[in-house]
Amino acid sequence: MGGTSKNGADYEFLTVWRVAGRAFSLHSKGWLPYTLRWRFTVTEPITERGLAISASGDLSGTVRWTFEQDGPETMVTYDWRVSTSKPLLRRLSWLLKPAFAANHRWAMARGQEGLALELRRRPGTDRAKVPRPAPPTFASRYRWPRSTTHA
Repeated sequence: MGGTSKNGADYEFLTVWRVAGRAFSLHSKGWLPYTLRWRFTVTEPITERGLAISASGDLSGTVRWTFEQDGPETMVTYDWRVSTSKPLLRRLSWLLKPAFAANHRWAMARGQEGLALELRRRPGTDRAKVPRPAPPTFASRYRWPRSTTHA
């Protein structure tokens, strides 16, 4: 599936990020005709144990990722406690909850597919054999600010 490491594991990563306090602007889009514009700020440093962020904008709340070693695997817990601030979604949520839930499942499935492809593209693999992830949904319909997301 992925690259091979010295110990024979499919994936082996060592990533060090020092981004506490750093903010990133995002646009999230599913197949329903709306876009969520939100900003996240890393509130707890990214370590081998996890990280935490706060969200503001069309989504408001907190997110905590916890990493726990379980033998040769890492268990990742993603605790996402947000609410929408977007007036359209707040006003129509009681009526369109099934459609919003289906849109969310669709968007998360696209994210999972993209992440799986990205993991297959890690160093040590023949990247030419791994397809690129799909482009943003309906990207041509929206003007994305050029300087919103920086790593």
